[in-house]
Amino acid sequence: NMTCRPRRLTFFVDDVEQKQYIINIPEAIRFWSFIQVPNSSFRVTRFERRSSSSAHGVTGSIGLEWGKEWPEE
Repeated sequence: NMTCRPRRLTFFVDDVEQKQYIINIPEAIRFWSFIQVPNSSFRVTRFERRSSSSAHGVTGSIGLEWGKEWPEE
């Protein structure tokens, strides 16, 4: 949600909300990726800026703060 404070970024994979989300993101962001497993790949199919959030929260979700070091899983 880019309109409220703190701003929050929620990820969806195949329309399924993921348990990690990012809080306190700046107004403009860039995405980078690192693929660790040989012969693997991913595809970004769309970015959306929505008028309202479609995130509902996931049991056991983890909020990661932008600009801080994140724990490894």
